[in-house]
Amino acid sequence: MSDDKYIVGPVADPIVVRQLTSRLMQTYEDFINSFDGRVNYSEGFMAAHNFHVFVVEHLVQETGNPVWRNGAAATFERRMKNPGEYDTKAGPG
Repeated sequence: MSDDKYIVGPVADPIVVRQLTSRLMQTYEDFINSFDGRVNYSEGFMAAHNFHVFVVEHLVQETGNPVWRNGAAATFERRMKNPGEYDTKAGPG
């Protein structure tokens, strides 16, 4: 594995990640609860997906390194294949 294709080692502070995730979840719930109408599952799913893509592409643009796309795909796949695991609570290893 070369370093230009994969993110190696811890790159995120778990405290920051937990707090930012909590804030994003609260904003998501606030929107759904205050939206004048119905928000269905596919709309919530696609909004989360689009937000994730936007953040990843922003990182690629700012750093000039497409490694963030690989990191996004790998971490998302690992998490979806292992329900209940929360990497940011325990840290690496």
